[in-house]
Amino acid sequence: MAGVDPVRDTAPMSQSAGISSRVAALSKVTNSSDELDISDRAKAIVRGLVRTKRAARGVAPDQGTLRLQCLSGGYYWISLDGHRVLRGKELFDADELQQKFLDAMARAGTPRSAIK
Repeated sequence: MAGVDPVRDTAPMSQSAGISSRVAALSKVTNSSDELDISDRAKAIVRGLVRTKRAARGVAPDQGTLRLQCLSGGYYWISLDGHRVLRGKELFDADELQQKFLDAMARAGTPRSAIK
């Protein structure tokens, strides 16, 4: 991906495949000499938040989580395993989101070809 920053790429996209490629590229970004191990569920939640226009497209690693800018203010922090998502202006003051919401975002972010 010459010339594309996977963390802050803001190029327009017509398909969610671009989101997937940026999340995949982000999983190769090193953090303190350790590669991030991002689960499929976390990637699906990221795609779901972006597809439903709840979050902006830029993904950034932040304190062992994935950080997305929330379009209604603040940020989403997604655990690398995808089982915990926080939302707020600051990580230390963020609220944990309900599991049913996370499940819905994971379904929204799952490629249609993977749905049975």
